Amino acid sequence: MLFKNKSIDEKVIKNIGLNFSKSNTNYIHKIKKVIKKPWGYEYCYFSNKKLALWVLTLKSKQSTSMHAHLKKKTFLINTKSITFSDLNNRYKIKPNTILKIDKKTFHQSLNLSNKDIIIFEIEIPNDKLDLLRFKDKYSRDKTLYEKKIIRNNRIEGLRKKINKKYLDIFLGRKKNKAKINKNDIVLLLNGKLVINKKRIPLYTPTKMRKNYDLIKYLNFDHLTNFISIKIND
Repeated sequence: MLFKNKSIDEKVIKNIGLNFSKSNTNYIHKIKKVIKKPWGYEYCYFSNKKLALWVLTLKSKQSTSMHAHLKKKTFLINTKSITFSDLNNRYKIKPNTILKIDKKTFHQSLNLSNKDIIIFEIEIPNDKLDLLRFKDKYSRDKTLYEKKIIRNNRIEGLRKKINKKYLDIFLGRKKNKAKINKNDIVLLLNGKLVINKKRIPLYTPTKMRKNYDLIKYLNFDHLTNFISIKIND
């Protein structure tokens, strides 16, 4: 599902009238610690110069700000049904949906349920400080990214549990074969990956239509690295 930049987004950006300096892309994401947010918490699972994969826990009855990124596009993948908004409408999004959000497009995720929701966020390029908030019920600064790190065993345990349940990194140099299941979402980071005689594009989350058995040098090579997101709730 694609959300494109519209004239209303451009109008809001112009009205805010902020000048952005070059962001420091080495800021915070390399710490790989859990960052406290007023709506829950998030941490970086993977990052390189091209992209970053963040894991968000959106608490019950909470929401992110209505915000945009001026330089990067974003993919969101939700583990449970969620409400998503742009500046014009609200949408009910089914679990395991890939949302693609263009740069300069305002958007907001809302958890109206009684349970916490895990959301995976892929940002391209990797620039965590590329942030512009329009509306925020927590009254945060329009461009400031949080710095407070949560340090306790419970949160660390939850981080490990989420990683084990949903995420896996595949390294072609260590494998001769692999299996990908139906509805898994694959994010190719390096090398080639051919499934059903089609090349999977780099840095683009792709949902699998059925189960696939992969064989080295037929489907992938020793340079192939990818992340699989497994949503089986």
